[in-house]
Amino acid sequence: MIPYPRLLAILCLVTNLYATQAFAGSPPAPPSLPGQESSAGGIPELPDIPIPQIPELPQIPGMPQIPGMPQIPGMPGVQSGAAFRTAMDDQQHVDGLYERLQKRWLAFLGEFSKELTLNTMNYSTQAGGFYDAQNQQDTQLAQQKKMGETLINNQPDIQLCQIATNIKTSKHAEEKVRTNTIIMNQLLLSRENMANPDSSDAKDLAARKKLYQEEMCNERDSAGEVKVLCTNPADPANANADINYSAFSQKQTLDIDFTDETVTDDEKRVLAFLKNVTVHKPFSLISPRYVEQPSAMDDYGDRRSFQAMMGVPRNTLVRLMAMKSAGAEGSGEYMIPMLQAVGMSEEDAKKAIGENPSYYAQQQLLQSKMYEHPGFYSGLYTSEAGLARTSTAMTALKVMRNRDRFESAQSRAMNIGLMLEMAARDYDREVTNEILRGASAIYVQPPQ
Repeated sequence: MIPYPRLLAILCLVTNLYATQAFAGSPPAPPSLPGQESSAGGIPELPDIPIPQIPELPQIPGMPQIPGMPQIPGMPGVQSGAAFRTAMDDQQHVDGLYERLQKRWLAFLGEFSKELTLNTMNYSTQAGGFYDAQNQQDTQLAQQKKMGETLINNQPDIQLCQIATNIKTSKHAEEKVRTNTIIMNQLLLSRENMANPDSSDAKDLAARKKLYQEEMCNERDSAGEVKVLCTNPADPANANADINYSAFSQKQTLDIDFTDETVTDDEKRVLAFLKNVTVHKPFSLISPRYVEQPSAMDDYGDRRSFQAMMGVPRNTLVRLMAMKSAGAEGSGEYMIPMLQAVGMSEEDAKKAIGENPSYYAQQQLLQSKMYEHPGFYSGLYTSEAGLARTSTAMTALKVMRNRDRFESAQSRAMNIGLMLEMAARDYDREVTNEILRGASAIYVQPPQ
């Protein structure tokens, strides 16, 4: 590396060389200034300026004389009147200076450029590596986000699984409701028509009396006077069950299943209650001699009309009882925990809806109790896809509720229509009697 003082000396020599070559000829004429006249030689006339005298400089000890250096007046060691020359007029000196610049400066500048290029390439490589790493991290982050979203969106939560499972069990319970409704209607209609060859109104009354005395008799009724009829005091849960509708309305699940051969206490109570409500005393058997009479068809027609009218409320009550039939085996596996989540114990939950909840209990739980738990609403914040699936399940529950309401409205409309028909029959009978009385009076009036 070139020392700093020597570097300054070289720069000064280079500057001196350029200045000498520039002023080697005659000095150029300065430009004329505006408003100033030039002389014959083209140089403007300047005023005389006094030049101060330069004192003689002392000889600097140890300073060598430079060959070819012009003598400055008053300066020791310099010849007066010699030609003005510099060190750059020495060709040997200039060649040596050029050689030093070529070998030292230009060579080092090339190495410097090479190092600068290598450092720039290294910097570019490192910067490119950082950019690649950043892009890789962004790509991995985006991929992980999509994987997380996919995992959350495609994995339903436990809440939705419980709703779907309970809806599935509701389908089995609904089929059981239809089956029990058909069987109970058929049993009651067969009793009214005396379809069994061995049946009669007397036998039916005796069987119902026996059931009352052995299982449903309440000794405290009629101030204890019916105690003589009770052969076996009834359990408080069965007392007056054949006439007490609250014994069924307070329960959400009844042990009713007419598809098997097992006769349960709930089945006895339900049939006894329906027999007392719909047709307390069935019609007697029709003898062959009575059928041959001319008026038999009118009486038989009135009998069947009465059975048809009683069949409308009977079907409503039968369906209400069938809706409380016990569901399929294992249907309470996921419904009992839902009641436990709202604060009920397992024992109380089983007493409320039973181990196998009925269709009525399942719908009440899915349409009402499920929305009372705060966990239902917190579960909606899992993901947008989970919210959409839960919304679809709630829509399915709404469709089921609307269908039940439609069937209930149909039953209500039939009962109202039946009441209007009966009222219209009474009015028709009164009008017919008035017409007949008026026609009879006109017929028996003697001519004037």
